[in-house]
Amino acid sequence: MDIFSFWAKSQLSADGSLQLHALPCHLLDVAAVADVLLERFPKRLERLAALLDSDPQALRGLIVRLAALHDLGKFHPDFQSKLPDRCAEELRRFTGTGEAPLHHTLLGFEIADRLRLATRFEAQLPAVPKSAIRLLLTSVMSHHGRPMERPANATHWRRSVETITPPINDFIDRAFALIPCSSPVLRGEPSASQIAAFSWALAGLVVLADWIGSNEDYFKYRKTVDDLSDYWLHARSQAAEAVEKAGLMPASAREAFHPSNLLPKGRGRAELSPLQKAAAAIPIAAGPNLFIVEDMTGAGKTEAALILAERLLAADAASGIYFALPTMATSNAMYGRMAGVYRGLFAQNAAPSLVLAHGRRDLDDRFTGSILDADTLKPVSHPASEDNETAQHACASWIADDRRKAFFAHVGVGTVDQALLSVLPRKYQALRLWALADRVLIVDEAHSYDAYVSRELERLIEFHAALGGSTIILSATLAEDTRNRLVNAWRKGSGGEPALLSSAAYPLITAVARGACEEMPVDARKELCRSVPVRRIATFDEAVAHVVAFARDGAPVAWIRNAVDDAIEACEALEKAGLEPLLLHARFAMGDRIDREAKIQTMLGRDSTPEQRRGFVLVGTQILEQSLDYDVDAMVSDLAPVDLIIQRAGRLWRHPGREGRLAPRELLIFSPDTDGAVDADWYRGMSPRAAAVYDHHGFVWRSAGALFDAGEIRAPEGLRDLIAKVYGTDAPEFPPALEAASMKAEAKAMSGKSMAEINLLTLEKGYGGDNAGWTSDVEISTRLEDGPSVTFRLARLAGGAVVPWCKPTGCCAAALRRAWALSEVRVQERLAKGVPEPEGELARAIDAAKKDWGKWEQEIPLLLLERGEGEPWRGVVLRKDGPATALYDDRLGLRFEA
Repeated sequence: MDIFSFWAKSQLSADGSLQLHALPCHLLDVAAVADVLLERFPKRLERLAALLDSDPQALRGLIVRLAALHDLGKFHPDFQSKLPDRCAEELRRFTGTGEAPLHHTLLGFEIADRLRLATRFEAQLPAVPKSAIRLLLTSVMSHHGRPMERPANATHWRRSVETITPPINDFIDRAFALIPCSSPVLRGEPSASQIAAFSWALAGLVVLADWIGSNEDYFKYRKTVDDLSDYWLHARSQAAEAVEKAGLMPASAREAFHPSNLLPKGRGRAELSPLQKAAAAIPIAAGPNLFIVEDMTGAGKTEAALILAERLLAADAASGIYFALPTMATSNAMYGRMAGVYRGLFAQNAAPSLVLAHGRRDLDDRFTGSILDADTLKPVSHPASEDNETAQHACASWIADDRRKAFFAHVGVGTVDQALLSVLPRKYQALRLWALADRVLIVDEAHSYDAYVSRELERLIEFHAALGGSTIILSATLAEDTRNRLVNAWRKGSGGEPALLSSAAYPLITAVARGACEEMPVDARKELCRSVPVRRIATFDEAVAHVVAFARDGAPVAWIRNAVDDAIEACEALEKAGLEPLLLHARFAMGDRIDREAKIQTMLGRDSTPEQRRGFVLVGTQILEQSLDYDVDAMVSDLAPVDLIIQRAGRLWRHPGREGRLAPRELLIFSPDTDGAVDADWYRGMSPRAAAVYDHHGFVWRSAGALFDAGEIRAPEGLRDLIAKVYGTDAPEFPPALEAASMKAEAKAMSGKSMAEINLLTLEKGYGGDNAGWTSDVEISTRLEDGPSVTFRLARLAGGAVVPWCKPTGCCAAALRRAWALSEVRVQERLAKGVPEPEGELARAIDAAKKDWGKWEQEIPLLLLERGEGEPWRGVVLRKDGPATALYDDRLGLRFEA
């Protein structure tokens, strides 16, 4: 049989005729894209070659040859018979056997084994076991997003082997003749772990090459070609254009870079901080690097990370950056910050892209307004003006249409979850991993993650280091054990020996390379060297009185509570006292929350005026710890673990250069007494809700003792000591009455680590060597939640029609879809699990409102809110124990009547 008897792709043309693309052509299309990607990213190729100790160009040839085999299973009759009229006569007798046809990926595995294709690579890989070569073949053939489990009993595929063997061998002979690959590829004998690490990169590269190589705009369908060598040259030319238009090409780093270019414009940031100066001076080792940057809130950690990242870009250690943040809100805020400075990282004639990557990025007007087609991206030959700077951020539509592709942007900003998906058995994780490996991974707020996410983060930086990626971790406060675990996870991935850190200095940059580990103390920023006195207040009423007094004196004040309903209670108490506080928590509709966050930035942000700030009262939950860059003159906080209290205190007198502060620099903590007897309800008595949020009551008790014994938060010299007194090995024992709750919390943390270990992929097993998670029917999440949660869409009646709570900003269908998304609010299932089934006219009105919702959206409960004159908006939700009344407004958010 002739190799052009086999088709790979089909489509109907405008006139209704069927167009086919020959299988040999498609195989070479994808191989050509892989070849161009390696050619255009020589440093990536060098890093892969360093991983295997190989010659880069020889390795390039090997990879391209492997890519040319990615769809080998399509030679099989099970695939060719998908178009019976186009199936070659010689293959038809192998169809209709009664056995279910196999996916062409699985057929490729079996063909590779049956034809002993591993022997085709013996000359290039003489020291590599055939089992390892089979792992590489599995990696290229599993290009549909996940490795597939081979069926145990399928036998019919073997019957056609003799018929399809000659054309397969003919194609391989001719393709390999076109793709040079010197022998041997490797200089030595790679370890199993090196081959395994390489298999993850190979899998991601081939997924990308297949996506681009399947674009018929560049690779026009052909049934046959006269000369395969001519077609290979054509495919290479088309691949170069396709890669260029996809927006993947690197943007050159700025040659005349000065760190001050990255400082935010505006108040109080004229010169580099000591941390930023250290980031500009610390040595950058050859190969991948890890930096852990610990300093106080307001020390300029973000800019220090950008300075380090720019130096890594200039050293060709990466082609871009990905900022990983704990929440969507912190991601949105960072995206706004980066829009004004990111171009300073790249050459003036470059056109770098900036992308937001999280599940609700389509609700950010700045991002949706920046999506451009790749053809519209033009280099800028002159510096943008300050007014136009933020208008320069743009991304190719190919990159922007999918969060998996967001890592290909020159600068990506998103949640850490998007990065963590690259080390979980989720579809197309290898694509994320491949893209991320060429990015400097910057992880912010590293102290804020629970045991489950922390273990995922350790595995992520292990994979990232193994594939040659550099990581920067930012934190205000890291426990010694946490810092050691992060360093050694990275050292494990990079092939280095474990290291034991010893420095207790603070601020501190820990710099780690394969063969070195340096702990570099840094001077603190002078204006942040301060003592914040802490004082206990004993009752809720006392807290209310203090907030009222501060506000009436004209001071901007924040009250941070540990639970949503506690924050609502505080807001209502302050309103009764005559104040008009702004409340922020997670139970606002997304649109209302975005509006409130914007107002906080306006009223209390870096550029807020004294008139805007005067007497402004902010009440909220943990969102106020990390999501927003705001500054207040006075603060009251519920008692929480010490590292979180330090974070909260960082918002007190945060922005330097403000004159006329209207309250003493003092943090008031609403806390139970630490001097008297401690019973099991010691913390629960202050707030049952807070006791559920921070369930390790021993750590909370230690935090109270450390803070009130010290009487202050002394920065920077006292911060390590406060952390050690709560989490260190010499910390005091817990009171016996709190041991049960503390042991339960520790068991939960251990369970979280164990669950993460079960869920996570294993670097050493290689791609396709760890199939347990892939075969599960459960979609593994990046987070462990305290019980299931439910997303509702809020609605109201207008003229008999059901409309979204948030009003559309236009008349088009897209504006309506966005309004529904902005009307979403998420709550724990214990509070509300659904809504009653509507009936009659109401049911028809709801069906009409949902008619344009997507398939998955149809399952979202629609909570219809109604109100009488002078009454709040009300709706009915279902709980396990029956219906309940829900109340909502843009003042207090969603709450429930008892």
